[in-house]
Amino acid sequence: MMNCPVEVMRRSAFCGIVVSIFYGLSISAFGVSTNYVDCTMDDYTGHDGTSWAKAFKTIQEGVNAAAQDDVVLVAPGYYDEGGATDGSSENYLTNRVYINKRITVRSRDGRASRDKTFIVGRHASVPQDPKGMGMGTDAIRCVKFMDNASALGAVVEGFTLINGATHYNSGNYARCSVGGGADFCSLTTSAKTPSFLVDCVISNCVATRGSGMYFGNAVRCRFTGNYASANSASVRDGNMYYCISDGNFGASSPVYLGGANAINCT
Repeated sequence: MMNCPVEVMRRSAFCGIVVSIFYGLSISAFGVSTNYVDCTMDDYTGHDGTSWAKAFKTIQEGVNAAAQDDVVLVAPGYYDEGGATDGSSENYLTNRVYINKRITVRSRDGRASRDKTFIVGRHASVPQDPKGMGMGTDAIRCVKFMDNASALGAVVEGFTLINGATHYNSGNYARCSVGGGADFCSLTTSAKTPSFLVDCVISNCVATRGSGMYFGNAVRCRFTGNYASANSASVRDGNMYYCISDGNFGASSPVYLGGANAINCT
């Protein structure tokens, strides 16, 4: 499969094109700072995320500390603590990771550690969807990307997003009911919003629509075992490049692209 450097993907997405050239540039080549996260440490007293020895415990802490274009580097582990809402009146759903700036959140070894580095949402304790699959008021989504100008181009790379869930909505497209795995909150832009999931697995996520991913872009990702009460258990209105979608189920088609693209996907 092709390799796509983050900066090339970001630029090409504005034209609706993903360019498959890889120059082997490291993250540090772009002159950014790194914030470290490791959920396995015993004591976090005085930690500021500036090294592995002083790593934060939750990914959200690393995101909050990051400046524009910084990297949040995450050690293998099971990240089921922390999170934030987007603060709006429409979407009061908690997100395990909420990204409102252009940063890269990356597992320590990228694709090689995605099966060992988990962003863990939560199914509702009292499901409200008709089949009891886990949508409800105390559900937690895995990842949310905002689409404000300063956040366009954000990347989440090399994780398994698992057990994400949303509220249940039987009628309209309330933001709190879509994208159990990842929601690319496209309030002002099209499905070609230039933010990305790269080399991720999205599994066992539930939502009314777009359970794996709602809007946004996925590169070399696998969507598996996700459920939607309405349609698009895998992806809704999001671009898919070199992705796999399998075992997703619900009331209708697992993938609903709308005006988006699926290139070399199975």
